[in-house]
Amino acid sequence: MKHLERKLLDTAPADLKPKLWKRYVDDILEVVKKGSGKLTEFLNELDDSHNIKFTYEVEQGGQLPFLDLLLNRTEKCWLEATDLQETYPH
Repeated sequence: MKHLERKLLDTAPADLKPKLWKRYVDDILEVVKKGSGKLTEFLNELDDSHNIKFTYEVEQGGQLPFLDLLLNRTEKCWLEATDLQETYPH
């Protein structure tokens, strides 16, 4: 995975480069310019082995679930997180 990340950051066209890229195991949080849906296509083409399939989710109403967090985009704060395990205990 690290090899693909390096390849992405080195070869992505300027309009597809993520503003933020954070990975935890096999989950990636990335911030891209709105309408950059072609990034997923680009990522899938980078993997020569075709063993890794990238998918993506788009924020809905300024919110995006990531791992056990609910990420919120607000005007005063670029990103706030709510721990979903505390909000919705199992």
